[in-house]
Amino acid sequence: MGHQENSRENRARCRRKEEDIRVKQSDGTLGAQRLVIRLAVQGPVLAENNGKALPLRVAGLDQPHMLEEWWDLGHANNLEEFETVLCRL
Repeated sequence: MGHQENSRENRARCRRKEEDIRVKQSDGTLGAQRLVIRLAVQGPVLAENNGKALPLRVAGLDQPHMLEEWWDLGHANNLEEFETVLCRL
């Protein structure tokens, strides 16, 4: 199988989705901007090079509130707050 065929096969395995996000403009207002997201089985694709995708696999990304819990762990002010967040995991 040649390089061209591998590239097409890799692209076929990645899903593409588009979302409109709000981005702060230089005048302070929020403007809409289209964000293209490529997703592989392992997770979101961070980069592509020569037809090969570099996805990021994040454990627990499929679990609700996981990102919020990690955020709260990082912002705990003391051991008691940290342990309280750990109980939610």
